[in-house]
Amino acid sequence: MSQTPIEELARMSSTEAVRRHFDERNTRVISVPLFLSALFTIGFLLAMTVRNHVTQKRIVLIAADLLLVFLCTWALEPRRRQRGDQRRRVNIRAWTLGYLAVQLVILEASMAGSESMVAFCVLFLMALLFFRFAPLELTGLFVFAFMSVWITALLVPDKKHPGMGEVLGPVGGVGGVMLVISLLLSYFARRSFLQTFTGDQRRARDEVRMRGELALAREVQLSMLPTAAPHLDWVDLAGVSVPATEVGGDYYDYFLLGDHGIALVSGDVAGHGMASGIVLAAVRAGLTLLRDSLREPSKVLSRLDQLILDTSSRRTLVSAAILLLDRDAMRLTIASAGHPPLLIRRDGAVQVVELSSPPLGVRLPHGPTERELPLQTGDTLVLYSDGVYETRGKDDDEPYGFERLASLVHRNADATATELRDTILRDLDHFRAGTEQADDVTIVVARMR
Repeated sequence: MSQTPIEELARMSSTEAVRRHFDERNTRVISVPLFLSALFTIGFLLAMTVRNHVTQKRIVLIAADLLLVFLCTWALEPRRRQRGDQRRRVNIRAWTLGYLAVQLVILEASMAGSESMVAFCVLFLMALLFFRFAPLELTGLFVFAFMSVWITALLVPDKKHPGMGEVLGPVGGVGGVMLVISLLLSYFARRSFLQTFTGDQRRARDEVRMRGELALAREVQLSMLPTAAPHLDWVDLAGVSVPATEVGGDYYDYFLLGDHGIALVSGDVAGHGMASGIVLAAVRAGLTLLRDSLREPSKVLSRLDQLILDTSSRRTLVSAAILLLDRDAMRLTIASAGHPPLLIRRDGAVQVVELSSPPLGVRLPHGPTERELPLQTGDTLVLYSDGVYETRGKDDDEPYGFERLASLVHRNADATATELRDTILRDLDHFRAGTEQADDVTIVVARMR
């Protein structure tokens, strides 16, 4: 059951679970008689060949036994039943029951007419104690064993012609006792397994429910992000937010302010996951309500700070930045609350604009800071979250860093906003070298036309 997908485990019935558990055990147990049967048959064939006692009957029985071993080994081989992430359906119970029944017939045919047939049949019935089947399957298998011995004794009697009772008595008596013991062993094995299975299935159902809720939360959060950047003739825009888990703590958006202004917003709740996503939804709702006040970005951040303090009893930190682009005045207004520095590529150089201010929710008397800068045609603005420069590579020695990001922005002077955004993402993936993303990554690029 360890390889069963959790979704399948959550909806599996107890009967199906017991069957699979017994199948897994029987697959392990049957490997022993398969190996011993093949070894004994090959050794017997070599011995008969050396002694020149090879007969047509023995050749047929040896061939049948080896064919039976080959077919069962081929059907029950684990690697053949596991193909990639999918399990090939094999009726293990039918193959196991079929092997045991046919092996008994071969054993009886090879021992027919000899005094040792009864002893070998009794040993065979005792070996069935190691297998686990449903009560009806066990009963049917023991009935088949008794009937096959009876038919064999009837068709090929012992050379000393003992009574039928001397043949069937030991088989029936031992078989009855072995049947009762086998039924008890299977019953207790079923009960013990179900005690564990019930707890595992409860946990699996809880995890499936949580996955569903997280998937829904992720869908809701992604719906809060822009589906596409606004198409404006004076500025080229592109943005992306890549959460590290199902629900991220990063956010960005565009707010059009008439025909000649736009506000670019980026936020980052400390940490990531469901708790950060809930806070992020409140921040996004606050920004939407305050969109008419975005021409005064520092005041908007101050009101968001108060919103976070009023709605959260625990300490919650949120870094945020608002870039106000004014086309008529060709002016950039930056308001930041603990957000990473803004990168501006202009005239062949990259300028780092850093505003020292604490993030929202710190419960300190300091408020967001604001700064104004002139804009020029060809300027490229890059706004990002700390998940970019804190990304670590495979060796986990040094983070991605500001310098690598600034150098990348500098080298891509002629790139469009979308091209620069995608170049940064590819470079981050290359730097991680296949390691897991540790934090949410958000990038917003604006290029003045």
